[in-house]
Amino acid sequence: MTERHILHIHFHINDGSDPELYGRLIEQLQDISPRTQALPPDAADCDVTG
Repeated sequence: MTERHILHIHFHINDGSDPELYGRLIEQLQDISPRTQALPPDAADCDVTG
């Protein structure tokens, strides 16, 4: 059985200067791993299992 490696990411972007920034960051994570779960308003989990 493969051990899972989940990367929890917290973005420090709550200043409100760019309301679309969170969505763009999630898209970038999905380029790394399609198993990305957005955790609004400022976090995400990304499965980086080999």
